[in-house]
Amino acid sequence: MDLRLVAQLEQQAHHFSQGGMIATLLAGSEPRAAAPATWSSGIVASPYGAFGALAPAFAHGAEHTLVDLGFGQFTFSRTWWDEVRAMDLAAALASYARPLLAMAGTDDDLVAPAASAALACAAASQDATVMEFAGADHIFNVLGPGTDVSAAVIETTVDWFAERLLRTGAQIAEGAR
Repeated sequence: MDLRLVAQLEQQAHHFSQGGMIATLLAGSEPRAAAPATWSSGIVASPYGAFGALAPAFAHGAEHTLVDLGFGQFTFSRTWWDEVRAMDLAAALASYARPLLAMAGTDDDLVAPAASAALACAAASQDATVMEFAGADHIFNVLGPGTDVSAAVIETTVDWFAERLLRTGAQIAEGAR
């Protein structure tokens, strides 16, 4: 993936779940990545990250595997699997020194809140923020059960962006030249 192309499309945005992994790689390699915010993403302490449930299918030589996530089915390829396993998110953030937001639900059973904390700790940033939403699952209870907190997640993210980008915008723009 050409991360420079992605950076041209967005200098700051929120990234959900697997998209947070891409944002992390982008932040570590693209100087215009001003302030990434991840939702339900992070550094998972296992050999296969958050995708450990897929390991048996690929261990037995499958080229693809179909997974039902409860709200939709997704097909994952071996190529994708190999790329995800090769990602080193901590290394990608080791020299990232700009603002970073990592948000998680305390009841996320796919990517534990500790993974968001590990993501923030891996960054060289003095402004790495972790926010947890009590009782929220991987998709912040959008499909239930529990109270849908997605509006609060969005509002918190927008406020965080506004504060960070207003404060650091000039420094970031100057550094990207």
